Amino acid sequence: MTIEQHILACIDGSKATDSVCDYAAWYARKLALPISLLHVSDLSASKISELSDALGIDNSNALLRLLIERDANTISPAANDSDDLTANAKRHLESQSYDAKVYIHQHDGKLLPAIEYLSDRTRAIVMARREEGRDANDATIGDHIERVVRKADVPVLICSEPFAEPNAYLIAFDASDIAIKTTDMIANSPLLKSMQGHIVMVGDPGSAANARLADATDKLRAAGFQIEPHNVPEAPAVDGLLDFQEKHDIDIIVVGAYSRPKLQQWLLGSTTTDIIANTSCPVLLVH
Repeated sequence: MTIEQHILACIDGSKATDSVCDYAAWYARKLALPISLLHVSDLSASKISELSDALGIDNSNALLRLLIERDANTISPAANDSDDLTANAKRHLESQSYDAKVYIHQHDGKLLPAIEYLSDRTRAIVMARREEGRDANDATIGDHIERVVRKADVPVLICSEPFAEPNAYLIAFDASDIAIKTTDMIANSPLLKSMQGHIVMVGDPGSAANARLADATDKLRAAGFQIEPHNVPEAPAVDGLLDFQEKHDIDIIVVGAYSRPKLQQWLLGSTTTDIIANTSCPVLLVH
């Protein structure tokens, strides 16, 4: 049996929720797919009763009854909040003339297990840049992004707010294997095909890298993409890419995500994280 694919929009009730829905709708229209709204309440089901049984504690124990009652009173409002949040998000999509199917998924616990549970039907994931409760001017990004992207085998779109229809995109290209994989993904998807594209390499890493840039450009053009190659003068990679983005009115940046092992990233930093944290435009991550 074929499982219907969807665009998975991760919503958390933050100010970015409407934007996540709008970018998910944009992505879904491009690929002619439905949207699934995922809300995860960070609450674990109570294990108090199970623990009391295991320890032989009598249910008449006053403290045990108090703990069970408090736990039930905590989870019930959270479930109601989740119902309201997902219903409001669905109404927002309908108000924006999104008329395809919208599914709702609600889970308790952590975000990553919920995403993994839906992985067999997920074509792409759309998430906010920062988690609920973070200030919009906070330069740090949520840890949830790296955790999800390192595990996901589909593109992850980190959206901006408010929503703006993308018209031009930039592919960050460093001639690595992940950069080649990124251009292959773009070439095989209709997502960006109608837009003006730029494939940008910072500095001059040598003739072999330039040959890879030319090959990637040719592959995209052969697939029907409007794409121009660029070699930005020597500069720190992130500074060069973001300067190009600003000067050329780029609406979305495409990056191969977290190509370094986690320990090496901690020691040397991450181009992926720096780009997400220092640009206001959406970033499409290909892992």
